[in-house]
Amino acid sequence: LAKIPIFSKTLMLVSENYFDKNRFDPKRMLVGALDFVQRDVPEILIDRWPERDPKQVTVKVNGQSRSFPIGEVDAPWTLRKKLMEIFQFVQPNLQPVPEKEEARRLVEIEMAATNGMLYTLDPHSVLLDVETYKDMRTQTQGKFGGLGIVIEMDRKNRITVKRPMPDTPA
Repeated sequence: LAKIPIFSKTLMLVSENYFDKNRFDPKRMLVGALDFVQRDVPEILIDRWPERDPKQVTVKVNGQSRSFPIGEVDAPWTLRKKLMEIFQFVQPNLQPVPEKEEARRLVEIEMAATNGMLYTLDPHSVLLDVETYKDMRTQTQGKFGGLGIVIEMDRKNRITVKRPMPDTPA
């Protein structure tokens, strides 16, 4: 969990490509990541002090507690470093689960952190899990079987009928 590859890749892509750099507030992004982890993982609790513009967070996991200063989080890579430090504390204190479930649980925690970080930029940015992405790709291939047509966008961003599908009403 402490290596946070999904979070790191997303942070890098967002840092390079996000359209409005003025929305970047690394400390706020870290707090957002932790808020989503707390929301999605019942055994993890996060206390901020002070509540507004926190200087530190206290992470509680199954009776274990540790405070982390976050005042120095002022860039994407200090955000990444601090989240790695927090997750190094979190992982060994999580409730044990069967080995075959451990990898999935750690990915879910990392996905929660990633989506919490993205949510601070805007409520519409989200990292989809693999299954949701596959479902979305299936639903948005540009084929409308009920109508029997294949559509695409032309150069002027207009929807056009590319061709009828075989053995359909079109």
